Amino acid sequence: MESSTEYKEWIKRRNRNAFFSYFLLFLDGLETSAVTVVMLFYLQDRFHLNPDETRMFFSIAEMMNAVGQMTGGLFFGRYTDRTRNLRLVVFVNLWATIFGNLIYAIPFSVICIFIGRFLCGLNESLQVAFGGEFRRCYNDKDLINVLGWNEICYSIGFNIGPGAPILFTLIDFQIGSWKIDKYNAVHIFITIISMFLYIAMWFCLSNTSKELEEIKAKFSHHIDDPRVESTGKQHDLADTTKSEDVISTGTKSGLVMHWKQLVNVDIVTLCLSYGIMRYAINTMMSLIVMYALSQFHWNVASLSRLNIIASTLIYIIITVLIKYKVFQGLRKSYFCYATALTLTIFSFANLLLPYFLDISSYKMQTIYLLSHLFIKAWMYFHIQSSGKVLLFNTVSSENSCLIDGLRSTFGSMMRLFAFGTSFLCYKYPTYFLTPLGIIHFITACIIFIRFDKHSQKKKFE
Repeated sequence: MESSTEYKEWIKRRNRNAFFSYFLLFLDGLETSAVTVVMLFYLQDRFHLNPDETRMFFSIAEMMNAVGQMTGGLFFGRYTDRTRNLRLVVFVNLWATIFGNLIYAIPFSVICIFIGRFLCGLNESLQVAFGGEFRRCYNDKDLINVLGWNEICYSIGFNIGPGAPILFTLIDFQIGSWKIDKYNAVHIFITIISMFLYIAMWFCLSNTSKELEEIKAKFSHHIDDPRVESTGKQHDLADTTKSEDVISTGTKSGLVMHWKQLVNVDIVTLCLSYGIMRYAINTMMSLIVMYALSQFHWNVASLSRLNIIASTLIYIIITVLIKYKVFQGLRKSYFCYATALTLTIFSFANLLLPYFLDISSYKMQTIYLLSHLFIKAWMYFHIQSSGKVLLFNTVSSENSCLIDGLRSTFGSMMRLFAFGTSFLCYKYPTYFLTPLGIIHFITACIIFIRFDKHSQKKKFE
């Protein structure tokens, strides 16, 4: 099968899908985080709100985005597992991106901001759909590499997004009553790019896992034909099928799992820790902007420059580590995820520092904000790459989108909670950070114990 023309053409289509996923997730990450930095300024400038109203509407808008993420991640994840129709999922997400960013950039009222953020939140399902599709199309070694590059592209966009507005600082003009400036130019840019992507992907995107099943079925039928005399080809096909169906854990493919099968210690703890880390990351994003605006009195250009510097440094480091295969392998994925778990606890404590220490000098403010930006980048990369590899090892390939969709939904719920309470967390941080820090510590301990037991069992066997 591997020497056939159909399979070689399928490999090209699979690689093309991977390239499109890198670009789409980069844009998704860019949009998700770029709006976080400028929305407070955007609301103040367009609607002339006071600081308390601005923080409240900011929280509501990001809550709507999280609702969109919950809806998209869960619904499209289950749909992709059942139908393998990747094209439809991607095209729906592209139209949501186009309309969501356009509505956000034309603020007739605050309701436009809320609707735009909800539509853009549906793009969370892109990570779920592509992750499950790649799980069914790549073997163990290639899967880790593709997921790593997939998530680094999203994370690069996610972490340089807050610095993107600085590229549009010179833009300031009006079309009738519609004002276009640095606060909404990023979203117009993403809208235009998404339109071109839609046209390109209409001709180039493929349902690769469905096509792979068709190729396997064709060659299986050919082998069953009594006219085929060589048994070597039978063994080759059997080996290929095994390498495709058994990706990471050796778990054999099965039917789509029922909901009651999800109550598993490993699945629950991985999803719970992911949700708490999503809360920590989004709380950091909100409070960094609020500290910079309200306490440190920074402007958007200074904050954007700091984001660009921090993101460039951390992703140069991560890219070098990926190139030298530092993250490759299940055990390495676990230890990287463990560093993210540990840094989450540290980040909760670090968020309380402005209430106990005097951070009045520009140097101390820069160091404080940089520490959060470095932690955020490292955490987010590993919860989306190493954490996903660990989670995929708990289910068969047929349930990859389902389990990742559930994880994504819970993470979006915690993101909703983070943004919905960010203006309260700014005033009363100990009431939010302390209990979640304790829960996260207990969850991390369970994950450490479970992995140790799995390792000992493997050695014993």
